[in-house]
Parts: sequence; C-alpha cells; structure tokens
Amino acid sequence: MKMTTTDYERLRAAVLPSMELVENGQYRAAYDADGLSAKRRRWDAAHHAGTTTLICEMYAYLNDNHIDTALRAIQREVSERGKD
Repeated sequence: MKMTTTDYERLRAAVLPSMELVENGQYRAAYDADGLSAKRRRWDAAHHAGTTTLICEMYAYLNDNHIDTALRAIQREVSERGKD
C-alpha cells in the first residue's frame, strides 16, 4: 500500500464507525437491494464519515486507486469482524 501508516490509521479511525453501519448494520440491506457495489459502499462510508478534508490532504501523494486500496482493507476488516 502506498499510503503512509499514519494516514492509514487516521483514515481507519475516521471511517470505521460508518463502515460498520454500511457493512454490518442497518444500511447493508438497502445497498444490496439497490444492487450497489462494494466500492460504492466503501466510498459512501468514507463520505459519511466526513473524511473529505483528510482525503484531500492525501491527494498530495495518492490517487483514488491508492485510497480505495486502503478503504478496501478497512472494509474487509469490518466484514470479517461481522462474521463472528
């Protein structure tokens, strides 16, 4: 992952509560019913978490694909935790 560990931890801390709702909570059924992708769920969770300023800072050295890789890792973590 090209993102620094510090930025990843900042993003993870900001996105985790929203990601929980989207992946394992009340909104997942609505996303599934509308046929929306996992990528859409993770970027919506990031937007809902108010990470716009943080992500804009990251664009100084990252692009959407780099940020999406980090969001995908967070999403996977949340989804696996929800299986317990």
